[in-house]
Amino acid sequence: SREFAGCQAYVTVCSDCGHVSERAEKLFELTLSIQESDGSLDDCLRCYLGEEQLVGGNQYRCGECDGLRDASRRVELREVPPVLNVQLLRFVYDMKMYDKKKLSTDVSFPATLDMAPSVAGGGGGAGGARPSMLYDLCAV
Repeated sequence: SREFAGCQAYVTVCSDCGHVSERAEKLFELTLSIQESDGSLDDCLRCYLGEEQLVGGNQYRCGECDGLRDASRRVELREVPPVLNVQLLRFVYDMKMYDKKKLSTDVSFPATLDMAPSVAGGGGGAGGARPSMLYDLCAV
């Protein structure tokens, strides 16, 4: 399973005190939403790695401030696997119809994807050696 395993972390930063909370987990696939993208794989990835604001009813409980606070959260890719599986989320929940609907948006992707710009700290992992982050893409 080393062929398919990487690492990602959810990083949350408190807007009041600046406390950084990280939760790392194994990554077996990238699950990218196509709903808010421009129809390209690069933009889907940019949206996945983009910063989310936790405000109002969705505030973060800061361990340093000991209370609910506004915060920002993002996903950081720490290490990508040799074989990268990318899933596109084509189903969304329609609040008006109370049902799932399938998005038929076309998603373009390049023949080769360079993940180096998307990986925090170079993606070298524990050994420090930087694996190849170039992927030849195919679709099924």
